[in-house]
Amino acid sequence: WAKWLALALVGALVLAGHDEAPGPVERVFGRIPTHERGYVGFALVGVVALVGAWMQTHPLLAATSEKLSPKRLLAVQQSLVDAGAVEPPLAAHRVRDRGLAHYGPEQVESLANRHDIFKWLEVEQPRTALLRDIDVAATYQHRRLKGLPMYVLDDAHARLRLVANVLPEGMVDRNRIPEVLFTEPPQLEHETLVRFEQFVEVVGWQIDEPVVRGRKHTLQLVFKVLRPMPGGAKVFARLLGGKLSRINPDPQPLAEDLYPCNLWRPGDYVLHRYTFEAPLLEIVPGPHDFVIGLRRGETKNFEISVPEGKDGEHGVRIDDTKRAFAKLGTVQVY
Repeated sequence: WAKWLALALVGALVLAGHDEAPGPVERVFGRIPTHERGYVGFALVGVVALVGAWMQTHPLLAATSEKLSPKRLLAVQQSLVDAGAVEPPLAAHRVRDRGLAHYGPEQVESLANRHDIFKWLEVEQPRTALLRDIDVAATYQHRRLKGLPMYVLDDAHARLRLVANVLPEGMVDRNRIPEVLFTEPPQLEHETLVRFEQFVEVVGWQIDEPVVRGRKHTLQLVFKVLRPMPGGAKVFARLLGGKLSRINPDPQPLAEDLYPCNLWRPGDYVLHRYTFEAPLLEIVPGPHDFVIGLRRGETKNFEISVPEGKDGEHGVRIDDTKRAFAKLGTVQVY
């Protein structure tokens, strides 16, 4: 509602008179008795408040309810059962939501652990399961290693996902893990080679250019997995212009947290994407070094093992004495 109030104030200023000529607002107020003009302001505030209340209780509330209620997911599952596309019953793993009893089917198969999830979906019959978002990646990895597909049929809920071992006709797979997980390296604009200990190699990078202050841009990195990484690792991907200009200095979750790094397996290629905003005033234009690093914990980073010296392939440069950060290239900032 604050936006509507701001628009109303701007509109009033636009309609107000300038210099000696009265504007439309002044002419209207001139027809209102002086002792009643104070009520007009209260009326305008009331109208703005009512508009704000309507926006709060209708579009926003509806969108919030859809994110927090399992009603839509359960309706999708029931429609598939009615169409004969999947078999009842629905299975659920650690879903503690009252909406499941209210909107769900009478029979719900309770799955005690992830092993039960794997067994439930491994049959030939088309089956569905209601999972927490934190269980989707492990389930997908298990089926991927066995050469079996897994589909996300609905992801409208903030924390729950409706998954299946088949993709019914007319449904769209909403599983986002294939967006970041590959068996071959995605082709990006720049090749590079930086290895962090025995875990991963960064083999490609790209940033939407030109980088303009005040605008949003997306950076991308390709990781070649050598072995699973410790959980909770994060990546630094900074643009540094000398000692004063820093863009995107904070660490980011790897691969948008879609596929946790402790699930990565040798031979995987993982695409990391992150959208950042170049500050409008806090930075200076000019060339900026694109510098990356991997955070192991709150106070420790992974050490770079390749290149072994200061200079590497594709223009890689390591000036950090602790060998935690590497410069991949230069980006122009305007």
